[in-house]
Amino acid sequence: MATPLEEDDDVLYYEDVAVGDRFELSGWTVTRAEIMDFAKMWDPQPFHIDQTAAEESMFGDLVASGLHTMCVAMRLANRDVYRKVAALGGFGMSDVEIPRPVYVDETLSGHVEFTEKWDMDSDPDRGIVRVKYVLSNQQGDRVLAMHTDVIFAREPSAD
Repeated sequence: MATPLEEDDDVLYYEDVAVGDRFELSGWTVTRAEIMDFAKMWDPQPFHIDQTAAEESMFGDLVASGLHTMCVAMRLANRDVYRKVAALGGFGMSDVEIPRPVYVDETLSGHVEFTEKWDMDSDPDRGIVRVKYVLSNQQGDRVLAMHTDVIFAREPSAD
């Protein structure tokens, strides 16, 4: 079951999160201009930046870069989850799946789930949480799944 994080919730530290905790990500509509601007800067392939070339490609229309889709997931996670957890930063990404392209004006939403956690042997004030991201379009078609490993702070002791 998904758990919403409210503005007045306390910060969740490493000790507060459990494997299986899941948080919903609100929507983001990917526009033509956004697709083209991102791709011109970071992934300038014809099917991302040129409408005619995109129509002649295997996609049949302009599509977002997979990197762009990953960035949308991170943006939503930062907006909807990471602002309320004691995440200190990520240090790895794995199992990236992009089963379907994202087309102009699709609205993406999804969830993040904490799938594993373990102590950080080199620093007793921190732990590591593996986070799975899943995004789908408005028709429910999955467009992204990936994992990141995130360093979480432990709750400060009351010394």
